[in-house]
Amino acid sequence: MTKNAKIIVGVVVLILIIGFVWYSNKNQEQAANNELTTIKIGFVAPFSGEAASYGEFVVKSFKLAIEDYNSTHKNLNFEVIYEDGKCDGSQAVTAINKLINVDKIKYVIGGLCSSETLAMAPVAESNKIILFSPGSGSPDITNAGDYIFRNLASDDYTAKEIAKIAIKNNDKEIGLITENLDYPQTLKKAFKDYYTSQGGMIKLDETFSSGATDFRTIITKAKFQDVNQLYLVAQTYKTTALILKQMKELNYSPMLYTNEVTVSEEALKYYDPICKGLVEGAIFTQPKFDESNPKASDVLAKFKEKYGSTEGPIPPVYIATYYDSVYLLGEALEKVGDNTDKIKDYFYTVKNWEGAVGKFSFDQNGDAITNVEAKTVKNGEIVSF
Repeated sequence: MTKNAKIIVGVVVLILIIGFVWYSNKNQEQAANNELTTIKIGFVAPFSGEAASYGEFVVKSFKLAIEDYNSTHKNLNFEVIYEDGKCDGSQAVTAINKLINVDKIKYVIGGLCSSETLAMAPVAESNKIILFSPGSGSPDITNAGDYIFRNLASDDYTAKEIAKIAIKNNDKEIGLITENLDYPQTLKKAFKDYYTSQGGMIKLDETFSSGATDFRTIITKAKFQDVNQLYLVAQTYKTTALILKQMKELNYSPMLYTNEVTVSEEALKYYDPICKGLVEGAIFTQPKFDESNPKASDVLAKFKEKYGSTEGPIPPVYIATYYDSVYLLGEALEKVGDNTDKIKDYFYTVKNWEGAVGKFSFDQNGDAITNVEAKTVKNGEIVSF
């Protein structure tokens, strides 16, 4: 072989090698781009105890969202580890510690009860774990930490709005009967602070222990102090049902201001005819939710098809917030990667995000920027106030 021929062969071989290397790298790059990344996330809600029905309701929406997301995203899927928070702070701490230390989770959806979220928040914050609650309303969550987010209105807003309605209705004297748990007491404080600041007088302020079954002493006191308007908040509608039955027995039927738990669709079905009559005309507030918004109607239709009904112990807005939580986290992971600091920073930039809950934004504290709406019971049905 001549010298020139050897040079030509060498050049051809070199070109072939370069081409092979380039082709190999390109295929590897395409394979990497098409590779499915599975992210493990934790989910904490009450699956046992008095609030179990709430946990069972919201997990349906969350699981629906996981199924939808995983079936439509080729590069990113979620694997979920579920833990029972029992609507109890200490149990929720056990749950999140297990998720972090055993399961190596960096993203937790929960809690539903504010007691769960507030207890988990310091653990999440110190470990730089994203804690995203689609269901907790306590105002204390606002300052719980930089890694703590929620897409539901603060209870501070909902309770303040019901107090505004009481003042507007010229109900200048009111009684308070509330359960001694975080959620009812948070609502009471917000209601009481605003109501009294506007000249309202608290005529009765009674708190009962969780687990109590006899409310006759409190009811008798309210009756004989002529408390004709009552702000009544219990943790569950089953507790409320006991109170209402004993009110009927004692011939006491005040006008009620209350919350969305007391007057949910499921609650109205649970109350017997005697109890049901006592909530006629009751006024309550809840996070605003437009069920006709296209994404909302789509999610609600899927929920109804899968589970038979959208009625539950809490309003359908929780179906939307839990469904949206999956897509908000998924979008963040797709845009900035699997890094909690980057996810945190990305969440603070979310403005006017189009979800099932409607247009949604996080504020500078990781709180939802949203509105609340007033509802009442008319002819046994929940309607706009």
